[in-house]
Amino acid sequence: NTTTNTTNCLFVGTHREIEKKILSQTEFEHVPLSVEPVANITRHPLRFLMRNRNAYCSAKKILQRTSVKCVVGLGGMASLSVLYAAKKLSLPVLLMEQNIVLGRANRWFSKHAKGIALTFAETEGIKPATSKLTSVTGNPVRHDIAMLHQSSLMSNEPSPPTLLVLGGSQGATAINRVVMKTIKQIEPRQKANWHIVHQTGVHQEQEIIEFYQQQNISHTVAPFFSEMAPLYQSASLVISRAGATTLAELACTGSPAILIPYPNSVRDHQRKNARYFEQAGAARIVEQQDNPTQTAKQLSNVLSMLFSDKTELTSMQKAMHAIAIPDAAAWVVKMITEITTVL
Repeated sequence: NTTTNTTNCLFVGTHREIEKKILSQTEFEHVPLSVEPVANITRHPLRFLMRNRNAYCSAKKILQRTSVKCVVGLGGMASLSVLYAAKKLSLPVLLMEQNIVLGRANRWFSKHAKGIALTFAETEGIKPATSKLTSVTGNPVRHDIAMLHQSSLMSNEPSPPTLLVLGGSQGATAINRVVMKTIKQIEPRQKANWHIVHQTGVHQEQEIIEFYQQQNISHTVAPFFSEMAPLYQSASLVISRAGATTLAELACTGSPAILIPYPNSVRDHQRKNARYFEQAGAARIVEQQDNPTQTAKQLSNVLSMLFSDKTELTSMQKAMHAIAIPDAAAWVVKMITEITTVL
C-alpha cells in the first residue's frame, strides 16, 4: 500500500460509498466500475450481461491507459472485469484470498492466475491444478496495527476491563441488539467497572449511547473508528463478526475475541473463518440465532466466563499472537515481484 518512485497503485472497484470514503483519505486513484452482482444473473440477465460487458470494456481501456504491469484481484464482480481484461492484454495476475473459503471470482479465474496469495493454508476450493500457484502470505493489515504484534504479549491488563464491540459492517444492527440484551443480563456488580468501546454502524449510535447511559456503564461510542490500533491495544476482549480483515487485525494485536459469524456470508465463509480461530484457541464462537434473546443468553455466558478467567484470556491472547502473520504485506509484494517482469 505504498507509492514509491517506481511503483504506483491504482484501485479499480465499485461505486460503494465505503470504497470512496476509504480511498479518498489516501493518495491513491480510485476508478469505480458499474457492475452487476452474480445474484442478479437470473432476475435481470440482460442487465447483468450488459453492465458487466461494459465494465470489462472500461477495465481494458483503463489498463491500456495506465500501462499496468501487474493486476491484483481481491474477489467480487468488479475484480473479474479487470482480471479478464488483464488476461486479454497478457498481463500477469495475482489473486488474493482473505477467507478460508476461495471466493467465487477467485475460483473462476484461478486457472489463469500467475499466483494465489492465501491467508490460510487450509483454504477450501483450491484445485490440484492450481495448488502449485499458492503461497500462504497472510492477510495484509495497516502498518500501525501490524507493528503492535511485537508488543501485544507485553501489554498490561487494561484497567478497567475494556470490551471492544465491532459492529459497523455486515449485520451491525443484529450485533448491536444482541450486545444490548447481553449487557442487561449480566449482573450489575460484574459490569460495574467495565468500559465498553462500541462501533455501532451508521444507524444506531444515539440509541447505543442512551442505552449505556441508562445502564450506568462507562462507554465510548461511534459509528466508525478510523484509528483502530489504540482500541485493540486497550481492549481486554473483542466482540466481532468473523470477516477476514478484522481477524487478521485481531491476530496481529493479540486480541482475544468472541466471534459472531455473519450467518448469510457467501459459502458460510465467516463461520469457517471463526472455526479456524476457535480451534487454535484464540477465540470463542457464539452463533447468531433467529431469536436475539437466545443469542444474548449464550453471549452473556461466554462473556461472563471470560471476564472472570484471566488465565483463559491470557491463553487466548497467546494463541491469537501465534496465528498472526504481521509481515503479510511484504510477502504479497514478494509474490508480485516474482510474477512481474518489470515492477
